[in-house]
Amino acid sequence: MEAAVGRWDNDTNPVAEPGSVRWHVLTLLADGYEHGYEMWRELVAQGFTQSRNPTAVYRALRAMNQEGLVSSEWEFRTVGPARRVYRLTQRGRRALEE
Repeated sequence: MEAAVGRWDNDTNPVAEPGSVRWHVLTLLADGYEHGYEMWRELVAQGFTQSRNPTAVYRALRAMNQEGLVSSEWEFRTVGPARRVYRLTQRGRRALEE
C-alpha cells in the first residue's frame, strides 16, 4: 500500500493533500481569492468535481481557520450582506511550499 502524498504537519496529519478541496482552497487563496463562494465558483469553473456545492469549501475554510492555516475577518459593505474574507497565514503558505 502506497503512502499518501501530501503536506503534513508535525503530528503527521494531512494539512493539504494535493488534489483535495483543502489544497485547492489554499492555492486559490495564494492566487488572491478571498471569499468562499468565489473560490467555489472558480473550482467549478476549473472542473473540480469533489466540490459540487459550496459547503465543502466552507467546511475546509473553517477547519483551516481553526488550524491557523488561514485567517478570516468580516467585510462590511454599504450594499449587501457582510462577507467573511479569508487570507493565507504564514503557516498556510508554508503548507503550500512543502
